[in-house]
Amino acid sequence: MFKCTTGIVYDFLGATAGFVAFILIVVLWVIGFIGAIKGEEKLVPYVGQQFQNWFQNF
Repeated sequence: MFKCTTGIVYDFLGATAGFVAFILIVVLWVIGFIGAIKGEEKLVPYVGQQFQNWFQNF
């Protein structure tokens, strides 16, 4: 009938973390889309230069 307290907390944090991740991805996508419309090219923070090195022959 009733869930234990840890189950309720876990369910809440799981849903909240998923929602926060979704909002973050949407915001970053919109920023990237606006930059693409303007014709700007920017590297992805932290890993952009590494990807440039890996895929320089493409």
